[in-house]
Amino acid sequence: MFKKAAAYLKAVCFGFQIAMFLCLGTAPSVCGAAAVERIEAIVVTDERTQLADPVVRRMEASVETIGDSLLLGKEITDLTAKKSAYEDVIRDVFDRILVGYSVETVMLRPQTDATVTVCVKPWGDTIRSVQVETSFAGISPPVSTFLKEHAGDYEDIIENILLGLSVDSLDWASGVAKRVVNEQLAEELPEFKAGFEVVGGQDVTVRLTFAPQGEIVKTVAVDLQSETIPHLVLWELRPKLETVASDLVGLPVDYVLRHQQFLCDEAVKEAEKKYPFIKKHGITIVPTMKVGADTKIDLAVETNKYRFALEGYLEMGKKENSSQFKLHAGRYTDARQEVFLDVEFSPGNIRWGFLPGWSYHANEKTWLGIKYNLNESEEWLFLEEALADRWKLRAELCPKSGDFEAGLRYRLYDFFSLEYVIREDDKWLRLIGNL
Repeated sequence: MFKKAAAYLKAVCFGFQIAMFLCLGTAPSVCGAAAVERIEAIVVTDERTQLADPVVRRMEASVETIGDSLLLGKEITDLTAKKSAYEDVIRDVFDRILVGYSVETVMLRPQTDATVTVCVKPWGDTIRSVQVETSFAGISPPVSTFLKEHAGDYEDIIENILLGLSVDSLDWASGVAKRVVNEQLAEELPEFKAGFEVVGGQDVTVRLTFAPQGEIVKTVAVDLQSETIPHLVLWELRPKLETVASDLVGLPVDYVLRHQQFLCDEAVKEAEKKYPFIKKHGITIVPTMKVGADTKIDLAVETNKYRFALEGYLEMGKKENSSQFKLHAGRYTDARQEVFLDVEFSPGNIRWGFLPGWSYHANEKTWLGIKYNLNESEEWLFLEEALADRWKLRAELCPKSGDFEAGLRYRLYDFFSLEYVIREDDKWLRLIGNL
């Protein structure tokens, strides 16, 4: 019964305060007299209580809302005369809507730009520690670590907002922290949505769960290409590079598109760190990414020290020597020049050929040079031109005999190519195994 009476009395008192608030808020002002045009709220605490800026701004916004309804348009002389009554109303109303804190004092300064200074004090215990736990749903651990490092200082922001707050204000204060963090993530990680859970009392744990939004990367295919390393070596390197590239699975497509160059660079660094032989042998990896749900990464894997190629030929339509093997072994003397030895073997007539030579890398697509056939004592001039992603044109000329050979090659797959060859009065199709 006493509880019911207390509740009734409390309701009556609150109704009286609201009525007083309405009476003060609707009091007429004399035309032409100086009146309040703007309200500025200032929230302060004692020296032992610290409030983060976002929390203070939220409190001040509430005070300004009360002040706008109560004070705007009022005569300054009238406010000065009834200053204490207005301060009491502001204190009572703000005290009712503020959770976790008590309003100690309210000081009103009546003027055209009026200020309302409010001093608050926490009810009881305050938050003494904040721990932030972060997880990324469906993302590999290496990429999760990378995302966490590049998502900004949200951990410091959360700690700054919550540390020192009243434990009783945790519910609404965590909402402030969530809004501030989401505003930052909208710039840093707009492709992710953050789940926000706050648990604890004086020792608070904040659990952030990042979930990708929109279309995500489901598969990553790696295609290796090289002009300087045998494909058998690349075959061994492929699973290592595919393991690094597979970390992209689960990321939002939009995020990968936005950061593809950076992600490519990071993947190369990760591969070089995991497999030291890449740097040891002067191997460079240049990735090109085609981003989508099924992402493809083309890797140009080259070495700046050597150029090796091992090929097997199966000639279809040629009059003689229908099969052949060729080894190219070259050593760069500088960034563009190479000395080499070509070794050819024809199993049909058990014939070996040795052709030492020199070549010059004119640009990214063009090789030209000279080689000498020791068996025939003939010099050959040659030119190789990359026409497109999978096409290559080759031309060779022997000045001594006038012999000429040209070929147009198309790479079917990493290990197979087709070449249409023209030589004097003979034409045939060559199947090439890129070993």
